Amino acid sequence: MKQQDQPVTKPKRWSNGVISGVPADTTDDEVKEETSAVMARRITRMVDGEIIPTRSVIIAFEDELPREVFVHLRRYRVECAETDPVQQMASLWTQDRIMCDCDSGLPPLLVKET
Repeated sequence: MKQQDQPVTKPKRWSNGVISGVPADTTDDEVKEETSAVMARRITRMVDGEIIPTRSVIIAFEDELPREVFVHLRRYRVECAETDPVQQMASLWTQDRIMCDCDSGLPPLLVKET
């Protein structure tokens, strides 16, 4: 059996953005529905081994990012998010911090360079 030559189409990349200040009681599905986004996911952080949701939400659109979106009649400015936020934060952490020695006997801490 021969396979017919069909043009291979690449999946279209979504335009990713971040909105900040979204209340914790607003779900990802509510944000997705009210903004007409194709994807919405709340950014989380780890505190003492526990995952804590932040007030920032990543949203994705098939076309261009809007400048602003409305969720529950409140306006949020959309910031461009081209890179993965976790990788971006890890990069900032390593660029802005240096290792220092402590006299307290604890392991070295990462502190901001002065």
